[in-house]
Amino acid sequence: MVLNQQIYLNKMNVSLKKLLTFLKSFNIDCISIYGIDNICIYLKLISVENGKFFLLYIPSKYEINYNSESSSIPYVKINYIDINEDGSIPVDYGGGEDIKNIEECYNEIDTPLNLNTDEKKLEESLMDNYNYPVSLKDVSSEDMNIIKNIFRQLRRFKFFIQNLDYRICISYKYYMCFFTRKNNYECISHNKMVNNRNLTITIDLELLYVKLEDNNILTKDLGRIYLGINDNINRNQNKHFNYLREMLQYNSNLDIENQSIFTCKKQNKSYLKKLQKMLENIIRGEKTILEDINNIKNKYSHNYTSVTNDIQKSHLLSSKLKELSEIHEIKNDIIDNICNINEKIQDISLNVDQIYFDNIIMLNKIIKNFKKLNNIQ
Repeated sequence: MVLNQQIYLNKMNVSLKKLLTFLKSFNIDCISIYGIDNICIYLKLISVENGKFFLLYIPSKYEINYNSESSSIPYVKINYIDINEDGSIPVDYGGGEDIKNIEECYNEIDTPLNLNTDEKKLEESLMDNYNYPVSLKDVSSEDMNIIKNIFRQLRRFKFFIQNLDYRICISYKYYMCFFTRKNNYECISHNKMVNNRNLTITIDLELLYVKLEDNNILTKDLGRIYLGINDNINRNQNKHFNYLREMLQYNSNLDIENQSIFTCKKQNKSYLKKLQKMLENIIRGEKTILEDINNIKNKYSHNYTSVTNDIQKSHLLSSKLKELSEIHEIKNDIIDNICNINEKIQDISLNVDQIYFDNIIMLNKIIKNFKKLNNIQ
């Protein structure tokens, strides 16, 4: 299906109904809508073909209104939080300040750890595993710490997608923090509690049409990007673990705990693979039933109308529609399970990454403090 992007994106022609219909034609469903004053800003979408979620950003020039009377999709009110575009933010890891000029990591950090390194240099070394910061105001102290942690993680993860058209968002509790296509940072608050940390790929409306018109390359891109991000996080989990193991040679349980986390991830990924296979089978079954329904309608549309024919047609259609309803219920259950498992996998990965990274800094400070005891005679 190829559409003229410029015509379809004409400001006067874009409506929520048209957009959702267009997305539906590519097996993309809308889960929820985020907006301000009933103007749609973000749409949370799922590609039904592979169960991958993403956020669609609606630029301000395309004013798409949300109407609760005409749409049953949940609407979430949002507010922008004022932060610096360069992402700079003060932090207190080990009493130090945030590092701004960090270059190269979430790539290679196999250099040996020196526990005599001062806190700032150690953090620079670790941040060479990631990369960049955010200033906040009018936010409570507790929430500011939450946003600080998210942005610290986000500015490391931005290097995963720096050469792509896509960007990323990390959501947690009442906040969504973005690394945008303009290579700056944004943060929004909302009243819908998110219990697990969740990383989501973002794309803007204009790029969406380009990707969908290009043989729906969007679906493949989502799969590859999520896989690449998770592989990078897992690789860095091992690197952080090696640092921590050097710091905590006395902690014999760390190996077991680290392996347990990987085992948990593996089990969840195995379950996710089975669910995705089930979803593929369900979609094939759904297509078969829809074809059967069309065949029944075509068959009886060319026949002489009679009471007998009408009864036969009605009976056949009723049977197929019942099958279709049942298969939709099963498909929705599978999608819900895929959503839950995806969130669980991401929550584990993001939390482990954050904990390992933070603990390296904090434990280095602790070890140095213990060493000071030797000087107290």
